[in-house]
Amino acid sequence: MSPLSVGIVHPAFQNLKKAGRFLHLIAAVLIITNALTYLRQPDASTIFFWCQVIVAADIFILVFAGRELLAESPRFNLFFRLAEAIAFVTVGILLLMKGEWVTGSIQLIISAGYFYLFIAKGKASMQNASLFSTSA
Repeated sequence: MSPLSVGIVHPAFQNLKKAGRFLHLIAAVLIITNALTYLRQPDASTIFFWCQVIVAADIFILVFAGRELLAESPRFNLFFRLAEAIAFVTVGILLLMKGEWVTGSIQLIISAGYFYLFIAKGKASMQNASLFSTSA
């Protein structure tokens, strides 16, 4: 278990964990559908479209690759966090440029959270790697 994780044993949470894969699949399909519908609008931004496609692809990879891939190689998780952070910061900047201050600011706050997760997970994986290298 990651040093940033907390083990939670509760029946409702266990049911949610079992349904997580299906819920993520639905989220990815909805994001891709939204991206394709958005692209048909006359003033659609291709950057926003590609940000949505990247986030949906990120979710699809996580759904189909599964937990095993992330457990075997924690650096994949770092890559996904970085891709999500870049997508959210790009969307935030685009919204701010359009004058949508509230929504753009919310996107930038979300991206700051993803950057924090990226940095924290990176530090944790480096500490774990140094622990394993010194004990060998």
